[in-house]
Amino acid sequence: MSLFEKLKEIPIDAQSFLLLKAGFKPVIRVMLDGRTKDEEEKKILKIKTLATPFVIEEVSELYGSRYERPKKIVYLAQSLKIAKEAVWAEKNGDRSLLGRLLGYPACCVSFFLEQLKLQSDFFLAANKNTKGRNSFFCNNLFSFDARLNEKSFNLYLKKLDLFGKYKDLFLIRHVPCSFDCKPSMALGKKTLQLLKKLNQF
Repeated sequence: MSLFEKLKEIPIDAQSFLLLKAGFKPVIRVMLDGRTKDEEEKKILKIKTLATPFVIEEVSELYGSRYERPKKIVYLAQSLKIAKEAVWAEKNGDRSLLGRLLGYPACCVSFFLEQLKLQSDFFLAANKNTKGRNSFFCNNLFSFDARLNEKSFNLYLKKLDLFGKYKDLFLIRHVPCSFDCKPSMALGKKTLQLLKKLNQF
């Protein structure tokens, strides 16, 4: 089984995992979507084969959204210490620290937090901030979970089979502060290089 196939079964997007392994992301996180305990256990066994430090945290509420049943979030990191720091940041609602640990550019983390306070549309605001042409390397159009509010996110979780068909069609996972953001473009270029090396793109 190829690395790409293994990641898809968990599911972890290849882009984030490759950036983690190449040292461009301190941590990545994935919500296990196993419908049964047995399914979740199988996914955890696959995660163990990735030879990457990780922590699993069970949550019943996140950022004010309460789940019908607790969800398991897996934090894969460059070290166990970093994984635990990400768990702490998420549990304590420190989105600034979590954004940094997820490897998002500082300008984009600040932008995200500001737009969150204003409750504005992230993508319209990012488009307004764009001074030049929208960059192909800032493409996160199909990174659905990066752009959904809590209500939409719950619908997304119920329809993973539908959204899953398109979920790997992006170069950056975060919401950029603009579609010509230089640090985001650099991350998108690095992602594309890593995907080409893997021969999956």
